[in-house]
Amino acid sequence: VALVVQFVLLTVFSIATDVVTKDILGMANLPVTLTLFQFGVSALCGFVVLYLLRLHPAQTLTASNLRRIMPLMAAQATGFLFANYSVASVAVSFMHTVKSSESAFTAALSYLLLGQAYSASVYVSLLPMIAGVTLSSLTEFSFNMTGLLTGMASNFCFSSRSVLSEALFEIRLYDDVNLYWIMCSGAFLVVLPVWLYMDLPLYLAGAVVPPHLSLATYIGKLVLCGVLHYTYNMFSFMLLSRTSPLTHVVLHAVRRMIVIVFSIVWFGNAVTPLNVLGIALVFIGVFWYSSAKAAFNARKKAAKAE
Repeated sequence: VALVVQFVLLTVFSIATDVVTKDILGMANLPVTLTLFQFGVSALCGFVVLYLLRLHPAQTLTASNLRRIMPLMAAQATGFLFANYSVASVAVSFMHTVKSSESAFTAALSYLLLGQAYSASVYVSLLPMIAGVTLSSLTEFSFNMTGLLTGMASNFCFSSRSVLSEALFEIRLYDDVNLYWIMCSGAFLVVLPVWLYMDLPLYLAGAVVPPHLSLATYIGKLVLCGVLHYTYNMFSFMLLSRTSPLTHVVLHAVRRMIVIVFSIVWFGNAVTPLNVLGIALVFIGVFWYSSAKAAFNARKKAAKAE
């Protein structure tokens, strides 16, 4: 029951984050500002949970561990930044379709950076993902190259984070709550110079928010988006701690399917039968990849045990 409740809440907060994100980018197309607030508010929420309310034991960040985590912080920052650029350019449903193909990047980077090869079934499962994204791109009404390329760049960054995590953390340095707070704090510092260079001059010139909207309303929505972003990711971590990696991947695939259907209905995005087929192919690939990789890992573990 608790697992079902967590999944429902995860999905609800994920949808709410997407709706508020699209609304904010419609008010002012400033993805860097949005990303800065997402990380800044998340870091602040983590600080309140860990150090003010003491709802969870805080762990100390050492200089040596910081050096190991810094590449993950950079990947975290750029991954969300590119994702926000993507959602600013295309429909939320298309962005999530592209994001669903992240496994293909992870498999490629695992081989290139770690020399980690999988079974033929794992690699064959990537073909429906690639075909589905291609078909969706060709039939997507909101398609533009910026949205596709930034979505792919986000996949590359998040896949790099996954591969680097596997390479750097053979032992568990921090629990999920502490690690997420550290990652958000570091990502905020990564995005801050970009914001100072790109967006701050626009604020100083008074060219950010349309005349009919107040700056207070805009900032209020940015803060709300940050809180939703933090809550959604905390539920994701809680779900990960209660399930196996395979179950977690499958549940997130189901969540993304629900988000895509909701966004099509909520935002009134036009879709064609070929577009739906492309989305379906992506998720067939995701489920196939998840089961093939789980089977490969099980065989590898059994071979080591012998």
